[in-house]
Amino acid sequence: MYRKGKNMPSTINAMAPLVGVTPKGKHLTQEGQEAFISTYKSFCFRQLPHTVLRLDMPTYETIKALSKLRMKDWASTTRWNPDAETTGLLGELATFHFFGFSPEQALKDFKDGLSGDGGVDFHWAGEAVDVKTTRGQALKFRFNRSNKASRRATIILFSHLQEEADGVFVQLLGWAWRFRLHPWMRSDSRSDFVRIETLRREGILQPVETLKAMIEGDYHA
Repeated sequence: MYRKGKNMPSTINAMAPLVGVTPKGKHLTQEGQEAFISTYKSFCFRQLPHTVLRLDMPTYETIKALSKLRMKDWASTTRWNPDAETTGLLGELATFHFFGFSPEQALKDFKDGLSGDGGVDFHWAGEAVDVKTTRGQALKFRFNRSNKASRRATIILFSHLQEEADGVFVQLLGWAWRFRLHPWMRSDSRSDFVRIETLRREGILQPVETLKAMIEGDYHA
């Protein structure tokens, strides 16, 4: 699925030409933009289930390189996920691809988020969507209780990243209205969190396909 060609990005060793720095901050170079678009075009969802995106390791390494350009505004998050930038970016890109964003649209959103996204990853027909991505087996999704901007989103979309021997897999687990999460939020010393199994059991988590259908007028949540 990783289509090689003269414009395909190399792996993390290509970090230097991907980013430039000016007094206004970081930006993608032309090489960086080409690497982003080529990588995005190489994405492919499995036929069944079609909410699972598979990436080979060269593609994953390129995403890791691109993710380092993002502003580290989540110091608390890196305490439990040292690779938070890559995890978050993969969830967002898988979501963009699923919803049919063009490579140019995805690139614009990526560049807009280099200095922080303010708690909203994208807007879908007037709704503010925040993509939450976790890795490992716990399927526990954390919310930074000190970041008031993170409360701007009206919809939370949940995804899960799993590294395996034959590649990296990102699964879109479902979505929920943010206000419906509050009764099921729990807290520990690090953050507020919610568990996917709880949302499923309570009928709060809905398939990502229904979010598409809701916007198109074929479904009402």
